[in-house]
Amino acid sequence: MAATTLVLTPAAGAAAAPAVAVSLHSAEPDGSGSNELAGSGYERQAVTWGTPTSGMVTATVDPTFSVPAGWVRYVGLWDTDGQWLMDIALATPVEYPAAGTYIVSPLRIIAENPPA
Repeated sequence: MAATTLVLTPAAGAAAAPAVAVSLHSAEPDGSGSNELAGSGYERQAVTWGTPTSGMVTATVDPTFSVPAGWVRYVGLWDTDGQWLMDIALATPVEYPAAGTYIVSPLRIIAENPPA
């Protein structure tokens, strides 16, 4: 039996609640947030979350990053103590032939039922 949004909406909010910083990664991060970008003014960005609805929660502002040349493939989330929480794979990885700007739009956590 599938969960309804009555279950999924608070689950999305609970997953987002400890996340206060966002990072970008060139390859799949491990359990400590490896493969984080570095250089060209890159730094983690603060994140605040809107009100969960319909099984998801969206950042109130799209995080904007200065990025070095290379690939952006994953977004990472961190808590107030700098502890790694989770990663989100980008639907479409982006290659930067030179330093540039990357905007995570939208940054969203979605709680959903597993495939049947």
